[in-house]
Amino acid sequence: VAAENHWTLVAEAQVNRHYCCPTASLVKTDRSGKTRSHRWLMISGRTDAGQIVSTIEEMELTAKSPRWRKAGDLIHPSVTSKAVVLPDGKVLIGQGTFAQGATFEERAGLRFQLYDPVKGTTRGLAKTTVVRGLHGTATLLPDATVFFAGENREALIRTDDPSFPMGDFPRGDPDLGVPNGQIFRPPYLFKKDGSPAARPVITAAPEEIHYDEHFEIGVRGRSDRIASVVILRSDHNTHSFTGGDRFVDLGFEIRGNPSQGGLRIFTPRLPAQAVPGIYMLFVVDNQGVPSVAKRVLLVED
Repeated sequence: VAAENHWTLVAEAQVNRHYCCPTASLVKTDRSGKTRSHRWLMISGRTDAGQIVSTIEEMELTAKSPRWRKAGDLIHPSVTSKAVVLPDGKVLIGQGTFAQGATFEERAGLRFQLYDPVKGTTRGLAKTTVVRGLHGTATLLPDATVFFAGENREALIRTDDPSFPMGDFPRGDPDLGVPNGQIFRPPYLFKKDGSPAARPVITAAPEEIHYDEHFEIGVRGRSDRIASVVILRSDHNTHSFTGGDRFVDLGFEIRGNPSQGGLRIFTPRLPAQAVPGIYMLFVVDNQGVPSVAKRVLLVED
C-alpha cells in the first residue's frame, strides 16, 4: 500500500511454487482508460518439498476479493520453463525440464506449449532439439515471433539424449555445446494448411503516446476487421523471472468510415497499468493474426 508504506497480504497460492515458476500479467483497459481486467498467472515450478508441478494458477486483481484459483495445467510438470505473452493474449511456454519424465522429450522439455487463459486449456506445439534450463531466456520480437536462447554450455549436451549415441562417448549432440538461439513461429502466423497467414498492417502510428489520452493509427484495408490493439513489452528473462514483461489490451474504436482503415486508441490512465517506456504496438485481426509491431514510447507527463 503505497500511501501507507507497507505491504498487505492479498491471498496465498494453492501451491507453493517458490522455485523457477514463470509468471504472466495480462491487463485489459476500456475506452475510458480504466482497468477492466488484470489477470496474473503463475505457471508450473517446484515446491518446497521438491515436487515439480504442472498446474497454472490465476488471480483476477480487479475482483472484489482477489483469490488464487487453478486455471489449467501444462501437458506435463515442468521447472525452469519460459513464458511469453503473445499479442493475441495467449501464453507461449517453452523449454524447462522434468527429470522424472517418462520420455526424453518430457525430461528435456522439448515440446513447446500454448496456454489459452480464456479457455483455460493448454496444447502441445512443435518441439525443439535444444535443451534450455535455468539460464535460458525467451523474448517476443516485433514480428510476433519468439526468440529462445541461452543455457550453460555444458548443459546443452544431454547425456541421456537417445538420438545421438556416440560409441564410447556419452550420448548427446556435441554441436549443441555451441551457444545458439532459435526463433519460434507461433501458430497464428500460419493457415491450417501450413501456408503463411495474411497479416494486418499498421500503416501509420505515433512514435510517442501519453497516459489518459487517445491517439490514432491507420491500418491497411478495413478497420472493422481489427479485433484488438495491444501494447506489449517482453523482457529478456532468466531463472524463469519475467519481471519486465507487460501486456495491455487497449480500448479502441473505429474512426470514420471502416474502409479508410482508421482507429482511435485509448491509453491507460496510470503507470500502474503500464509502466513508462518502450512498447511494441500490435493490432490483431478477427482471425487472431497479429501485425508486425510499431515501436511506441509511453511517456509520463
